[in-house]
Amino acid sequence: ELSGQWLAHVIQTMRLTYESLTALEIPNDMLQTIQDLILDLRVRCVMVTLQHTAEEIKRLAEKEDWIVDNEGLTSLPCQFEQCIVRSLQSLKGVLECKPGEASVFQQPKTQEEVCQLSIHIMQIFVHCLEQLSAKPDADVDTAHLSMDVSSPDLFGSIHEDISLTSEQRLLIVLSNCCYLERHTFLNIAEHFEKHNFQGIEKITQVSMASLKELDQRLFENYIELKADPIVGSLEPGIYAGYFDWKDCLPPTGVRNYLKEALVNIIAVHAEVFTISKELVPRVLSKVVEAVSEELSRLMQCVSSFSKNGALQARLEICALRDTVAVHLTSESKSSFKQALEALPQLSSGADKKLLEELLNKFKSSMHLQLTCFQAAAPPMMKT
Repeated sequence: ELSGQWLAHVIQTMRLTYESLTALEIPNDMLQTIQDLILDLRVRCVMVTLQHTAEEIKRLAEKEDWIVDNEGLTSLPCQFEQCIVRSLQSLKGVLECKPGEASVFQQPKTQEEVCQLSIHIMQIFVHCLEQLSAKPDADVDTAHLSMDVSSPDLFGSIHEDISLTSEQRLLIVLSNCCYLERHTFLNIAEHFEKHNFQGIEKITQVSMASLKELDQRLFENYIELKADPIVGSLEPGIYAGYFDWKDCLPPTGVRNYLKEALVNIIAVHAEVFTISKELVPRVLSKVVEAVSEELSRLMQCVSSFSKNGALQARLEICALRDTVAVHLTSESKSSFKQALEALPQLSSGADKKLLEELLNKFKSSMHLQLTCFQAAAPPMMKT
């Protein structure tokens, strides 16, 4: 089968032939036959070129080098867009209508076929991303993460060779998905429009739906990988050493199980932040939702609290809630509220004072570790 490039060359030759024959005053019905042939060739050229593009995009996954820039992106979205642009650029002459020629897209059947092929191309790339997210660890030897240290303007990018974990790959693909949704897919829609493709809205809608579905699935996978161990550690941690809410000593501070949970949440923050700062709020808010929901469930399962037990529980719930305040959602706020409502109210001013003192002591002792949970300061205004 002739390639798109060859077909474009044939079309050019046919057009020149048509021009020459027109000058010879040949009957219109004969010329029309040539015009019909040229149109058929133009349509065929578009189809073949798009099919070739689809094959080329299938191979893009092999070109993923996992080198992440300061925005948390690899070169793959850019390579994808360039591939589409090159393909459309090669069709520029074919899509242009010479005098007397009809549009390639005049037939509804052609419009639909081109639309479906375009959707197919976009979905192939989404499938590439899915393949990359599920690559076995052995298939990825090293990667370069570009760390943004203080100021990239001053220090540039620092590249380190490290082995990628499956979780890091998930994050990188997620980061690429976000960029594709916000930029690349919209850019490609503009390129299609510039070349007079039809059904662009449908192409964009279907492609975006596939991308968002993948994004959500990968995001849920990542949250499951990260949140489940933290959630699972809460109950054993709470009841370690045969702890009993009905029979416990006056609280002297936040217990280790909660500190360990926070350290594990900090580790998630660090992993996400290293790859994509933009993903941090999305990931952390979901992890916090899962942890707060479990804490609420555990509190509601307690049959009764002693005064000391209620104070200890309130201290730990408030410590966690206050620490992750910047990542609270309506769901996690509701969980914390339900957890606190499961406790007896503080009966005296002394209890409230002790609670406040112990909370402050906790925040002070873990100040360094908890810094990552603080809201980012607004950028300084130039004066």
